Amino acid sequence: MLELTGRKQNIRIWKKQRAKYGFSVYDTFEINTWFLKTIPDMLDVLIKNNKCISNIVINEYLEKSSIKDEEKELNTEEVFKIWTNILCEMKHHFLEANSDTCSFKNKYEKEYQKALQEYQKEYGWFGEKKHPEIMTENADGSTTYEVGYGFSDIPKYQEINKLYTEEEKRIEEYNNEHKAKALEMFVKYFDDLVW
Repeated sequence: MLELTGRKQNIRIWKKQRAKYGFSVYDTFEINTWFLKTIPDMLDVLIKNNKCISNIVINEYLEKSSIKDEEKELNTEEVFKIWTNILCEMKHHFLEANSDTCSFKNKYEKEYQKALQEYQKEYGWFGEKKHPEIMTENADGSTTYEVGYGFSDIPKYQEINKLYTEEEKRIEEYNNEHKAKALEMFVKYFDDLVW
């Protein structure tokens, strides 16, 4: 059984776990991220090496054919092309579902990061450089910060924070639309993802 190991025994152990089990404990930290990173690469290999045609695609092709049943003939080259396009589309949806590989990037990223660095240099992480009174040391050694001096609370950073945050919401919606489509296709063609 796989168990979580200490931080010092990480990469070497994870490689061994992947070789033995096909995944590592590290991969289970965020299965969703691992899945979105791995599936497009697997689909890419399938597309390049595929020699099979989906039974679903064959049946749909024959159903759409206007030729009489007794005369229906499968144009394997055409059907194979349809299947390859479906695999490419599925790969595309998985790539767009992942914020790391998505083509839709936040157009305010540079401006936001510049403003955030400026804020942190002047105010600290929570505003503690200008307002040390907002920090409270707890009995357990941790620190609590009073709300009201964060990046989004400072008037000169509010506009870029708003623009950046709204754009991030649009990107998340875009990612989720592609994730839904990718998973819908993955389920539909699950049994045909072979070569």
